Amino acid sequence: MRMIFGLILTIGFSFGQTDDIGFSYGILGRLQSDDEQITVLQDSSMIQTGDSVRINVGYRKETNFYVLYQGSQGEYMLLYPEECGRIEDVSDLPDTLYNTVLHWSQFSDPAGFETFYLINSKFVLTDFHKLIKKYDKVGGILLALELAWINQLLVVLHLEVKEMN
Repeated sequence: MRMIFGLILTIGFSFGQTDDIGFSYGILGRLQSDDEQITVLQDSSMIQTGDSVRINVGYRKETNFYVLYQGSQGEYMLLYPEECGRIEDVSDLPDTLYNTVLHWSQFSDPAGFETFYLINSKFVLTDFHKLIKKYDKVGGILLALELAWINQLLVVLHLEVKEMN
């Protein structure tokens, strides 16, 4: 079965040049058809079940970077930042941080659209964190409600970015 690898970017920019919070990213693929070869993937690249993907990012140390994964069944998972790997004091770090936000991960069935939301913000998105943590703990009808809240938050973030550009 084929899977679609989708990528939606939510990029925040401030108006001043020194406040730029853009970021760079790279998506790499290790396809089953040639496991020895690493391929550069583009947004909306098509991959197959069993292919592996890796995502690397670079962002300014004064910003807060998040990666939210949405699976083919609509489920969400916060991939970055990892709670155990958070660095509180970044003063001694270089201006731009480079991280692997998704280590080599193999995609499996069911096939469908897999989406990664890359979000960069000047501010810690506290409500976003709370929503994801709550989503991880609920089930049943509450799960559907949490999904709706997450979807709504992503729409709002996207609209805010559009207004800035």
